[in-house]
Amino acid sequence: MIRDERYKLCVYHGHRAGELYDLEEDPGEFENRYEDPTLGQVRSDLMKRSFDALALSTDVGPEQVSPF
Repeated sequence: MIRDERYKLCVYHGHRAGELYDLEEDPGEFENRYEDPTLGQVRSDLMKRSFDALALSTDVGPEQVSPF
């Protein structure tokens, strides 16, 4: 799940489903707009930010100190 000032996106990884809410127009999160073509770019942008945050939070292990 990721959100910004206006939108909230929940992605179910491994499935072709999700939830996207416009929190300005629908603060109670009753209208799932995940499949709304007019919000496709919003969905893509939030999904990219979510994946970027996941990649940055992944533990890559200790620093390599040997030459090999």
